[in-house]
Amino acid sequence: MKLNNIFIIEANWGAIKPEYLYHCTSEKFLPFIMRGGLPEAKSGRGIYLCKDIATARSFATANNYYDLDDPIMIQIDCKYIDFDKLKPDPAMVGAHVKKYAMGDPMELEKYKMYKNEAPWYFGLMISNCDLYYGTVPLKAIKVL
Repeated sequence: MKLNNIFIIEANWGAIKPEYLYHCTSEKFLPFIMRGGLPEAKSGRGIYLCKDIATARSFATANNYYDLDDPIMIQIDCKYIDFDKLKPDPAMVGAHVKKYAMGDPMELEKYKMYKNEAPWYFGLMISNCDLYYGTVPLKAIKVL
């Protein structure tokens, strides 16, 4: 089964890593990004990487980190990123576990399994986005 660009193997609850993730930012940051990659925020918060363009755009505009009069979309080639640095947004996970998992034993089991074995997958499954803690290398970046 395929959801967006993430393949799920239901039989053993495993997940194959996405081919691409997306990040929306202001064009004014492009020269800086093209010199050394997409850096983690100075706050240490991580970089939102989303599994589709629409979600990346909505996260960027909803968070109001900067003026998006000149938005650009960056496609991240996942073969160049470290999936150990890709983690679910704690706020999204907390809301999901509270709302769904506690009432559904199957969802709770998925949560327990993914948080240990593939935490990046659980974040993409519940919110279409994860936080990347590190710098996305330049070779992974393509401006759309």
